[in-house]
Amino acid sequence: MLHGRTIGFIGAGNMAEAMIRGLLEARLVTADQIIASDIAEAKREQIHLRYGIQTVAGGRDVGLKASILILAVKPQDMEAALHGIAASVDQTKTVISIAAGITIAFIGERLPAGARIVRAMPNAPVMVLAGAAGITKERARHSRGRADCRSNFCGGRKSGRRRGKASGCRDGTQRQRSRLRISVY
Repeated sequence: MLHGRTIGFIGAGNMAEAMIRGLLEARLVTADQIIASDIAEAKREQIHLRYGIQTVAGGRDVGLKASILILAVKPQDMEAALHGIAASVDQTKTVISIAAGITIAFIGERLPAGARIVRAMPNAPVMVLAGAAGITKERARHSRGRADCRSNFCGGRKSGRRRGKASGCRDGTQRQRSRLRISVY
């Protein structure tokens, strides 16, 4: 599902690094399909050396190169991160936020109309590749965004679409309530 696509991380902290490691270990992508930005030069260097991915200082470069953008910055840094990528986001890209407390509406107001936005809330055990993530999208948003998000959190396996239907990630455990999906992997 991710063949030929580039995943960009805006922010390269602990959660982003756990996701990068998971994507590479699951062989969903190769290192040349991942690009990450971070404001800290030491973090960029560390993540480049550890995983062999391309790193850059600004989110604009990530936005231009990636088809899936993962917003992995602290909530207080989200406004600046969105400003940095806004000009490069269009309807062909999926924007996934893992920032706590930042709503889809907040992101949507700062990106061009029609942007595909998904919000995912992974928990701390994802840092050891054994966690869960709640995934939601705005009702009017494209289903492609959810598929892109599923690729990042569930190895691309399709999850249940109807309320109460269980299927999906690694061990098949999933609960769905309304539009929120909780996937255990």
